[in-house]
Amino acid sequence: VKTVRRLASDVKAMEGRSESLRTFSQSRVSMTSLLEETTRILPDDTWLVLYQFDGERLTLEGQSASATSLVNTLTAAPRLGDVRFRAPVTRDPTSGADRFRLGAAVSRP
Repeated sequence: VKTVRRLASDVKAMEGRSESLRTFSQSRVSMTSLLEETTRILPDDTWLVLYQFDGERLTLEGQSASATSLVNTLTAAPRLGDVRFRAPVTRDPTSGADRFRLGAAVSRP
């Protein structure tokens, strides 16, 4: 009887830890889903040289035919907010595209 009670107690403790882990993982932003979401909405004439996510903020750096339109495009994404340029937009003399560096706050699911 003591062994059964001990095992039942162990099972209950493991269930509690399992639930805590499930809650923790659901509250975290999935890097894969965030990458899929942002690359899906970026225009085809935009390419990235930097994609950095620190758990709260996303930083994108690259080139686009129209960098100024990216702010509205990214603001429309459900999990992105406070989208703004982190550096002045410049024109790349070789490609003729706009160079940009954008930052955005990422909300948790």
